[in-house]
Amino acid sequence: MATCPILRRAILPVLVLVPVLALLGAWLAETLADDGGARREIAGITYRVPAAFHVRPQEGNALFIQLSLPDWGPLDEDRPGWDDNVNILIEEGINSIPQLWDDLWSAVPGENIGGIRERVTRIYRIEPNLTVKEISLGRDIVIPDQDLTTFPIGIMRCWRPQPDLPNASCALLFDRDGQRWKVTFGRDRMRDFSIFKQQAAQTIDLFREK
Repeated sequence: MATCPILRRAILPVLVLVPVLALLGAWLAETLADDGGARREIAGITYRVPAAFHVRPQEGNALFIQLSLPDWGPLDEDRPGWDDNVNILIEEGINSIPQLWDDLWSAVPGENIGGIRERVTRIYRIEPNLTVKEISLGRDIVIPDQDLTTFPIGIMRCWRPQPDLPNASCALLFDRDGQRWKVTFGRDRMRDFSIFKQQAAQTIDLFREK
């Protein structure tokens, strides 16, 4: 099945919400009926994803999709780096983000993370709205400013660039409708986490069965 030609020709900024969703929604309406794509039911919500999106196999009933940037359409080719793609993983929510915070990520400098050998080395701010817990083994826990009892925004786990890992990424984890979502994008776009979250939710909602 060919991907949406309108989307492929569109000249858009990396993150544009309404125009992209309007085009993608119109295309999906024409392709979902007898498409033969993937069907997933997660926490009582059913998704039907067209075959053009190449849903990746996962354990259980999780949904994993790689989408292209800037159009948030099907990804034709998985290339190294994060300049042209974003990953979305949706699965049953087991432990909530507040539970994970209490169990794993509430450590302070000098303490281990969740009893394992990764240690918090320092905490610093990225203004105007991010707190970073630097972890000893090349990762950071990045906390957007929010209520730290409910975590309505979520938490980011980010790799720091290394010689053997030049294409560092951030994964935004958040709870939604009884599900655990993980949206992964390039670390250089960390400040755009809220846009990625909104775009991912609105895009995947196009696949929800009514």
